[in-house]
Amino acid sequence: MNQNLIFGDDVTALESAVRFSAQQQGQVIQCLISFSSLTKLSSLLVTVNNAVTVFEQIRFDIEE
Repeated sequence: MNQNLIFGDDVTALESAVRFSAQQQGQVIQCLISFSSLTKLSSLLVTVNNAVTVFEQIRFDIEE
């Protein structure tokens, strides 16, 4: 886990991406990761129905 970048628990599936916040040195950063990037990282077909679950399964890989 990257100690310089901390992911928040506010994960939301949008139409074609997952939105979440991260914090680095006290600054909150709004982030997006596309379904296609999640699909490549997880080898699963990501849809709006499973996006948050897939994100949670690989969140530490994304954080690195």
